[in-house]
Amino acid sequence: MEGFARGSQLSPAELFLYIFFTKSENSRSKGRETLQRLFERSDNRDKDTDEKAVAAQAKAITGWGITSDIDDIFDSLP
Repeated sequence: MEGFARGSQLSPAELFLYIFFTKSENSRSKGRETLQRLFERSDNRDKDTDEKAVAAQAKAITGWGITSDIDDIFDSLP
């Protein structure tokens, strides 16, 4: 839970770096380059994700793989 508390205090750009890159200057430099590329396009961009979608994604990610029975995994496959 400590990571969540830390993440809530960061700007969106710093949160991106915190989640996806290490603390080394080289890694963070590459992260800033990635952020720059992500926001280069200004036309026809996807809408920003709202808090409701982020919460649903977080719930799905944290719940993924947790099952009391391995058969449950196979029952959910198409």
